[in-house]
Amino acid sequence: MASAIGQLLPLGVGVAISPIPITAVILMLVSRRAASNGLAFALGWTTGVTLVAVVALVVTSESSAGRASSSSTGAAVAQLILGTALVALAVLQWRKRATGGAQPRWMTALERVDSAKAAGLGLLMGAANPKNLLLSISAGLAIGTRALSVAGQVTAVAIFVILASTTIAGPVVYYLVSSATARVTLQSWRSWLATNNAAVLAVLLLVIGVSQLGRAITGLS
Repeated sequence: MASAIGQLLPLGVGVAISPIPITAVILMLVSRRAASNGLAFALGWTTGVTLVAVVALVVTSESSAGRASSSSTGAAVAQLILGTALVALAVLQWRKRATGGAQPRWMTALERVDSAKAAGLGLLMGAANPKNLLLSISAGLAIGTRALSVAGQVTAVAIFVILASTTIAGPVVYYLVSSATARVTLQSWRSWLATNNAAVLAVLLLVIGVSQLGRAITGLS
């Protein structure tokens, strides 16, 4: 369990550092429907991350139950592919660091969305974002290739999802506890994120990608 959790920590942090979703939840929390939309978005996000990790876990576990040796090679190949993809994403993020990227037009409409749309948007960003998809699949793969009990797998998934959701659920909790001061603080967080997110995310993705490649090479040797 300890080794699985150790591998999940950087993956969860990688999902948590998601600039556009963090900006989206902050914008919702400074809108008129702050509480309801923020909660709905966080719920959708958590559900999306959980679904991808669980599906990857189930597929990996079933494969491991079939043929141990071939599944080990298959897991190593999957890690090789995921590691390569993560390194490629790191390069793309690093190249974006100077431009910062313009805020998407749809973000200007966030003040008008209802709770159902906020939840759907959170689900989409949590599950379908390429970076989150790769990292969540990596988490499911990491859990599924360990000899863990069902309770251990559930615990590992819960730890990953909680860590991956801290930057989305955290601002919502902060707003609910202290809405009077939260707006100013959240706006400052958003400004810092807009300035530094690309470089931070690029370094993190590179570290995780290289780690996945190292494990893949070890598994194939």
